[in-house]
Amino acid sequence: MPDTYPTPEPIQLYVRLPKGHIEVVATDTQETTVDVQRTDVRSASAVADDVRIEFRESRRTSGQLLVVVDKNRHSWFGKQATYEVRIETPHGADIDVVTASADVMGTGRFDSVNVRTASGDVSFENVTDRITIKSASGDLRVHESQGPVDLATTSGDIHVGTAGGRVSAALVSGDFKIDTAADGIKARSVSGDLSIQAVDKGTVDLSSVSGDAVVAVRPGKRVWMDLMSSSGDTFCELDGSGDGPAAGAADVDIRVKTVSGDVRVVRAAAAV
Repeated sequence: MPDTYPTPEPIQLYVRLPKGHIEVVATDTQETTVDVQRTDVRSASAVADDVRIEFRESRRTSGQLLVVVDKNRHSWFGKQATYEVRIETPHGADIDVVTASADVMGTGRFDSVNVRTASGDVSFENVTDRITIKSASGDLRVHESQGPVDLATTSGDIHVGTAGGRVSAALVSGDFKIDTAADGIKARSVSGDLSIQAVDKGTVDLSSVSGDAVVAVRPGKRVWMDLMSSSGDTFCELDGSGDGPAAGAADVDIRVKTVSGDVRVVRAAAAV
């Protein structure tokens, strides 16, 4: 049976569960509903025995706090319980999730997001403030962000749709892609490809050992470039004349280094 709490204002969500699927839906509502099901056993009482659900005032900041915590966190690296969690809450919630291998999905608009997972995939639709996601092997996806973005995964891919703030990404073997970037980007990968489909301003700082790198710049932007590949090809299709703007004076500073990957700087389509 789902638990429901009156929440006329955005709340904070604190979730600590080992395994399964965690879905948070931000919507036009004035209450928060949480439904937790344990899927690895048949007994419905197992949720009440193993999960603490608490709704109270936050001790650290103003506002209300919903806590969903597995009581047996010391056994996460042994036999893990598997949970199916669905939380519906007003737009603007702050999210703080730690899990061993659960997938985490957020739809709607959130204020800030902080997620740490070992192997689960993480996806959020819209984040207005800072978003931080760390994963060992999961895929990470952010559809739209207005604030700073800090993402890291070892073997998963990273995909950011529209980034309004600065983006920092660290990968080992996964691919990194941004559809539209309004500010600076810093991305590091060992063997994955790095792709910026459209950038308007700021510094684009990309580094890869064996992956390819592509940066597409919006029309009409002044560009300064420092491109280097030890054994790969380097290509630029931007029109230019003279020496161009100095570093720091351009709309877009592009700094790309690869060992064996190819580097391409191309012209993006005009913004609609």
